[in-house]
Amino acid sequence: MYNKEAVFHRAFDIVSDPFETMEKLIQMGVDRVLTSGLQAKAVDGAELIKQLQKRYGTRIEILAGSGVNASNARKLMDETGIYQVHSSCKDWITDPTTKGNGVSYSMVSGEQEMMYDVVSAKLVEQLMASEDEQLIQEEYLLYKLE
Repeated sequence: MYNKEAVFHRAFDIVSDPFETMEKLIQMGVDRVLTSGLQAKAVDGAELIKQLQKRYGTRIEILAGSGVNASNARKLMDETGIYQVHSSCKDWITDPTTKGNGVSYSMVSGEQEMMYDVVSAKLVEQLMASEDEQLIQEEYLLYKLE
């Protein structure tokens, strides 16, 4: 209708019937669903993500997110059969101007009160390197098999 992609974000993770909901999203023309498999972290919801991928992966893209990082992305993809993940690659930067003279612009309290979150180039590089390392290993194995 609008010639654009529609992504249904993590509101999916609070539904009572993920299979019925997935059918409805497909009928509505949603292209991709971001999910942690109805758990707080995607690694904990891997079994449901695997089921969703197996059942619906040819009709809608399943995108795992929440807690995904360089140390678990490849394993999550291998275990579930999905081929893409979402990672915030979030880090915190200290900003002394966040609070002063009784005024606070802080988004959080406690230990990170004087900080704000950013996308970390280093964490993005680590995530991409973990994927590159896996691809290199797979290509090496294919070479050795030939």
